[in-house]
Amino acid sequence: MKYLVAALMVCGASAAAQDIPFSTDATQSCINQTQGDKRDCIGLSADVCLGTDFGMSTYGMMACVGQELEFWEQKLSEYYLSGLMRSAEWDAELAQMEMTPVQQAQTLTNAMDHFIQFRENTCAYQANVYAGGTIMGPITVNCYLNMTADFALTLAGTWSD
Repeated sequence: MKYLVAALMVCGASAAAQDIPFSTDATQSCINQTQGDKRDCIGLSADVCLGTDFGMSTYGMMACVGQELEFWEQKLSEYYLSGLMRSAEWDAELAQMEMTPVQQAQTLTNAMDHFIQFRENTCAYQANVYAGGTIMGPITVNCYLNMTADFALTLAGTWSD
């Protein structure tokens, strides 16, 4: 995890100084147009960026994928906060009906805490196969992207209307 944080900080600081050919358009368009499972949308915007000259270097790979990771981190945060609000409402409704609340909000908080730890350990495990190699950073960021986006979509579908 400490390597990912350091790498993303370097990419983020350097990215501010350069123009990264990244836009969330491909991913967002896919999300908007796809009915049902949206997991095929994960990474589409990063792929567009990776297909440019910028995306050919290790730094470029990490910056492109890191930008999409930020997009999904924001989605995860949105879906988590929405889920907390809906869960608290659900617990309150059960209490009004004199039913035992299921503590849905606390369950979601626990799930998020465990997800963060699981993601950190899983991505470290995957990256450590390449310890010492330059591909370790891109492998780590890609793992974070896929796991974050997958969990965000899981949360998005929990309270779908």
